Amino acid sequence: MTRPSVGQSPPQQQQGNVAHDHDIQDVVAHELIPRLLMLDLGAPEAHPFGRLGSHIPSRESLEHTNALAHQLALLTLEARLPDCEQYLQKLRDGGLRLESIFLEVLQPAARILGSRWKEDSCSFVDVTTGLWQLQQLFHRLLHDFQTEPRQPGSLMATPDGQPRPSAFFCTPAGAQHRLGVQMISAFFCRAGWQTGLSFGETTGHICDEAKRYAPDLLGVSLSCEQEMIEAPAFILALKQATTKTNPIIMIGGPGPSIFPELAAACQADLVSGDAPAALAAAQIHIQRRRDQAGAQIK
Repeated sequence: MTRPSVGQSPPQQQQGNVAHDHDIQDVVAHELIPRLLMLDLGAPEAHPFGRLGSHIPSRESLEHTNALAHQLALLTLEARLPDCEQYLQKLRDGGLRLESIFLEVLQPAARILGSRWKEDSCSFVDVTTGLWQLQQLFHRLLHDFQTEPRQPGSLMATPDGQPRPSAFFCTPAGAQHRLGVQMISAFFCRAGWQTGLSFGETTGHICDEAKRYAPDLLGVSLSCEQEMIEAPAFILALKQATTKTNPIIMIGGPGPSIFPELAAACQADLVSGDAPAALAAAQIHIQRRRDQAGAQIK
């Protein structure tokens, strides 16, 4: 299980052709195919754990960042990874925060690449390579994102010195999507949460990891109809494995917004929006639970 923490260095790029081929295959399986399936389903724009909620840029900002995302998408097709890194560094030097780069540049660039393949304006190999570069960019920026100075008014997990809450994020066993849940974990980690991630091959494995982690919040990312149908049983298994902490249950990803009636069957405490909105809702629920526990003690 991967547990990113504040100050943790991002993974280094693997070297050699064998490692490169492995990463390419991983992106095909876990990023490209699910995104193209979401396009076919007419899903909303894919942000981690759903649509944009509180993080809605102005019209001028949206037009600007769309242009930035298009430029990055082209660079991933035409240039090498260092050129893409240099481009993002120029955006940062120009004042664009990493939160905006993640939500308004990296993710839209991935959607643009998927659209270009669907429109047959790019080859499958080119788009796959482009998506691999985007994933590498995310991991290379992760450390800086987690340690980036927060803006005034940013939510913190423990504003009054209480213990840091913990969150465990996962996908159903064998799920073919990872980047979005990794990104939302990074947002929680930056806000001071202890975070864990699991991409287990079996439900039993994921439940064992959740039980060991004993989180205050369980976040499950769901991407397609089959996952939504199977989600109630999966979530029940997670609840039974974590009865000690009785965690808040959060679901997200494109699945709940495509199939809202199936989302209701999950009986989750939260159906999240984008990463900032999900974090804000989780903070409120955690504080409410702590306030109730304090009142009972009194």
